[in-house]
Amino acid sequence: MWFKGGGVKVVHGSRLLPKASQKRNQSVKFLIGFLQNEEAQDMVEYTLLLAFVALAAGAAYVTIGNNISSIWSKAQKDVTSANAAAH
Repeated sequence: MWFKGGGVKVVHGSRLLPKASQKRNQSVKFLIGFLQNEEAQDMVEYTLLLAFVALAAGAAYVTIGNNISSIWSKAQKDVTSANAAAH
């Protein structure tokens, strides 16, 4: 039962808890239930796997991007040198 203006709720008939404590208790119960749920554990595992793949892809992108840039720079230099030698 809620009391107007007091921001407290009667719990188990005698114990009064402020709203913040009630919300914290609800959050903790939700988190414990979420972690105990096997489907939720699968979701967490897939999320961690997805994060790992994203980090690996980002690292590969940076490495490959630098290599491709150096290949094109070398090709441009070789073409410029060949053009100058031909004239």
